[in-house]
Amino acid sequence: KLMFAPLKGRDRAGPKARDEYADKTAPCYSWLFDIARGAALCQTEDAIVQLYAALEADPRVDIVRTKNRFNPPMFNGYQDILMNVAVKVENVSHLCELQIHLVPIKDSEALHKSHTVYEFFRSFFLGNSDAVEQRLEMLC
Repeated sequence: KLMFAPLKGRDRAGPKARDEYADKTAPCYSWLFDIARGAALCQTEDAIVQLYAALEADPRVDIVRTKNRFNPPMFNGYQDILMNVAVKVENVSHLCELQIHLVPIKDSEALHKSHTVYEFFRSFFLGNSDAVEQRLEMLC
């Protein structure tokens, strides 16, 4: 099942660019790869592998970056795959984010309120690994 989200709004895109990409070269906004985004919901692990293989084989799709958040999972335990893909339409490529979810894990998101936890701690985990490690030590 495919789902398409609305374009990321300015109210989230601005802070994300400034907070997460301030240390990158060029304007921080040029590092936002998830303005256009969608999700694929897969029932099984095999379906995820098949989807990935189909994307790799499609000449209209260039896989730019893949984040496998199954291993290791996110700090809140959530697992998925994030892909940045360049989708070719005629002579133009559009950079998009595709989130690949395993349905049983996605269904547990509401039960465990993992997205609420993610949003609460998102700013706490900003910065490089040293900064995050220092913040984690404060919690222990």
